[in-house]
Amino acid sequence: TGQDSLNGGKLTQEQTVYYVDKKLNEQLNQFGFECSPFLLDWYNNTLNATSQFQEIDPNTVAFCVISNAKMFDCHLIHFARNNIDKINTTKNPIDLFTKHVVSTVCGNLRQDIRPGVGVTDLFGFGH
Repeated sequence: TGQDSLNGGKLTQEQTVYYVDKKLNEQLNQFGFECSPFLLDWYNNTLNATSQFQEIDPNTVAFCVISNAKMFDCHLIHFARNNIDKINTTKNPIDLFTKHVVSTVCGNLRQDIRPGVGVTDLFGFGH
């Protein structure tokens, strides 16, 4: 898949994070989201012990996914109209839409990641 792919590449950890961040943002932007990387250790150090991710390596790079105005105007309403049956069974259609988008994007990214670089669609809300 060219030089842009991680498959078989000899990228440093920093290059890998840059690559994943670029790919995530390219796909998330299509749905009105964006993301930024951070170290899980930094996140854990900002919280009390009961809210921390204790089981995950603190050197893990995670991504904070947030919506932008385009998500509401262009994508959430369309998603809600096409998934009214699912929305009637959940209390928060935004969470349902976000989970759908992030799961889709992570699934796409898994196809382009070299072995040893994990892509997990772990959600802090309702998984």
